[in-house]
Amino acid sequence: MKIKFLLIVILTSTIISFVAHAQQTGIIVNLNGDTVKCEMKFPFIGADKYKTAEMEDFKKFNVKDVSYYRTDDLKRVYRATHLPKSKKLVFLQLVEDGKITLYTYTVTSYGYMGATYTNTTWYVSKDNGELQELKTKALFGNSSKKSRQNIFSEMIADNPEVLKQYEEADNFSFKTLQNTVHYYNTGKLIEENKPTDL
Repeated sequence: MKIKFLLIVILTSTIISFVAHAQQTGIIVNLNGDTVKCEMKFPFIGADKYKTAEMEDFKKFNVKDVSYYRTDDLKRVYRATHLPKSKKLVFLQLVEDGKITLYTYTVTSYGYMGATYTNTTWYVSKDNGELQELKTKALFGNSSKKSRQNIFSEMIADNPEVLKQYEEADNFSFKTLQNTVHYYNTGKLIEENKPTDL
C-alpha cells in the first residue's frame, strides 16, 4: 500500500513539474508581420498552444494565423513552410538559419494500445529556395542517400573550406550536417560557440 502511494506521489510530482516546465514565454509573428508576446504550452501529448494577453484561452498554433513562433530561450523555434512538392504549409522546427537553412519535421502517429511512432525528417534550403529532403528516419526516403549527399555537397561547394571539412568528416549524421551548416553560415563550428570553463 505504501509503495503504491509513493508511486502515485512521485508520478504526480513528475507530471506537475513537467507541465510547469512545458509552459514558457515567447513570441509569435502573425500573418500581418506583427510580433506579439505570448505564453506557450508544449504538452507531452497533443498540439502546441499559445495565448496572447488579449486571448482568454490557449489556442493551437495554426498556419492560418501564425507564420513563426519561438520561445524566449530559443530552444523551440518554428516557421510555417511548404514541404517539398506540397502546397500545404506546416510548422517546421528551425535548427539553423542563414544562407543555408536547416529544419526538422517530426510526425508522431498513435497506434494500437497507445503505442506511438515518431518519424523525423531533416530538410535544407539555400537562399530561401525550395526545401530539399536531407535525411530521414523513415524506412524509405524520397531519394537515395547518395543523391541527398550530392545535393548537400553542391549547396556548400561555394565555400571550399566548409566543403573540405565536411568531406573529411565523411559522415552523414545529423550532428555533422548541423555543424556543417552552422560553419557555412557563421564561419564557426558549434563547439567553438560553447562557453569554456573558467
